[in-house]
Amino acid sequence: MLNQQKVTLIIPFFNEEKSLSEVISTIPIFVDFIILVDDGSTDKSVLVAKDNIDSRSEAKSKTYIGSLKEIECLCDEINLYNDGTQYIIIQHSTNLGKGAGVKSGYQIAKLLNTSCIATMDGDGQMCPKELEQICMPVINGQADYTKGNRLSHPNFNQIIPFVRLIGIYVLAFFTRVCSGYHFIEDAQSGFTAIHLSTLKKIDISAIYNKYGYVNDVLVRLSVLNSRVIEVPITPIYKKERVSKMNVLLVIPKISFLMAKMFFWKQRYLKSNRG
Repeated sequence: MLNQQKVTLIIPFFNEEKSLSEVISTIPIFVDFIILVDDGSTDKSVLVAKDNIDSRSEAKSKTYIGSLKEIECLCDEINLYNDGTQYIIIQHSTNLGKGAGVKSGYQIAKLLNTSCIATMDGDGQMCPKELEQICMPVINGQADYTKGNRLSHPNFNQIIPFVRLIGIYVLAFFTRVCSGYHFIEDAQSGFTAIHLSTLKKIDISAIYNKYGYVNDVLVRLSVLNSRVIEVPITPIYKKERVSKMNVLLVIPKISFLMAKMFFWKQRYLKSNRG
C-alpha cells in the first residue's frame, strides 16, 4: 500500500523469458496485486513468471492463473484474500497485441477496487524503483493519470536509439494535436498509473489492441477532462535486445489511429453537448 491506498500493477508480456525474472524480482513491496498478462507467448515466459513468483512470494501470498473470464469469476475470492501480495496470471491463447494485454489487466484491476492501477512493461526497459513516483500523483489526488517521460532524462538522446527517438517525436506531435494535452513529450511510454474512478469512466473494450493503445487512452482521457501528468523516468535500452516494434511500420499505423480518434473525439463532444 501507498499512503494507506492499495496499488495494482499490470505487466503485459510476450516472449520475455530473458527479462521477466529481473522485472518480477524487483517489483516494490508496496504493490498489493500484480497482474501478469501473457499475450500468447511461445517461449518459456510463463514458466519463468511462475518460478519467480514462487521464489518471491511469502507463504501467505496466493497466485491465480487462468484466462480473463476464469479470473473474472474468481475476483470475489481474490478480494476476500487480504494477506500478502496476490499474483494473477492471465493467459491469452494467441498474441493479440500489447494494448490487449493492458486491457485484460484493466478489466481485472477494475474488479479488485484498488485506488491506483499502474502498468509496466515486462521487457526490463523500465525501472521498478521508479514505480512509486509514477503512482504518487494519483495516490495524492494530484492527477487522474500519470505517464513516464523518458525525454526528461539528461542523457536521453544518448540512451534511446535514434530511430526510436524519431518515432517518439512524431507520435507525440500527433497525440498532442488529437488529445489537446500539449505538454506531452513521450506519448509512447507504457509506464503509467490511473485512478480507479477514472478507469471506470473509460470503455476499456474499445481501447486499441496494439502499440498505439497509450495514444488511444490519452484521447479518451481528454474527453473526460482528466488531469494528466508526465513523470520523469530513466530510459533503459539494452544493446543485446532486439525490439519487437518496427518503428517504420508503427508510425503510419498510430498516425492513422490518431486521425480516427480525432474524429471520434469531435463526435463524442458534439453528442455530449447535445
